[in-house]
Amino acid sequence: MASHEHARAIYEDAAEASDRQSLDSFTAGLRRRAEEVREGQRDAVRGKMADALSRVQPEEQEEVADQLEETAGTLDAVFRASAPTMQKLDGDAAAEALQASREMHVDPLKLARGEHPLVDQVMAENIRRHEQEHHQQSGQADAETVTLDRKQWLAEDVFEIAAVSVQEDITFLSTRYREYAAVALNERERRLVREGKFLQLEAERNGQALAA
Repeated sequence: MASHEHARAIYEDAAEASDRQSLDSFTAGLRRRAEEVREGQRDAVRGKMADALSRVQPEEQEEVADQLEETAGTLDAVFRASAPTMQKLDGDAAAEALQASREMHVDPLKLARGEHPLVDQVMAENIRRHEQEHHQQSGQADAETVTLDRKQWLAEDVFEIAAVSVQEDITFLSTRYREYAAVALNERERRLVREGKFLQLEAERNGQALAA
């Protein structure tokens, strides 16, 4: 437990080192800190990192360093192809992506659930899938509201419903996003959302013929 707490403090220091970092910069920082832990370089660092290092016992150094390196590897494995910017995000958002673009932002401090590990790989992978679906959406819609499963949704909700529908794990979602997950769009329906064909989505979902 103590080694995890120390690793968490050092991880947070890396996340707070800059408001915006590339994935490469962030993971390189984690690996550099892992090496500093192994070498006990307390005099070479300042602030939160130095405080965390001062409390790492020699017998814990390897374990703390391993956790930092494993976390860097997890982040690389999950997000490498997406090349996100690592930065703090407002509210509960763990990530965000601009529609019809390749731009993605990820908050490294919101990728864990429970005490272990520093980054939950399953959670991170599902967050990435969600944001990648947003990348495929045009951001345009031919209706401001649609009725799906007898409930009226705003266009912005429908875009989120589609993104949630690609997730394989929804256990970490808020109550609101679990309501989105309950709609469970299929691949054809997601494609209609991507293309902004909300009226057609509504008609097909409700078993109606779309007027010519």
